[in-house]
Amino acid sequence: MRVCSVSSTREVLLEVIVRDARGRLVKKIDPEQVSIFEDGVRQQIRSFRLVQGSKVRAEDEKQMA
Repeated sequence: MRVCSVSSTREVLLEVIVRDARGRLVKKIDPEQVSIFEDGVRQQIRSFRLVQGSKVRAEDEKQMA
């Protein structure tokens, strides 16, 4: 008995942390400044927002001290 399953994905959620050359968190960034590629093909960004996570915030506060 063969079982075949086919699926597709229309949207993928990515969490990205952006840092500058000194390793500091970049909070202000426009969607036009970000590119996402899959297999060398640029993908459309449908939604873009800043999410402040406690772990990232704690690391940044430690770096600023």
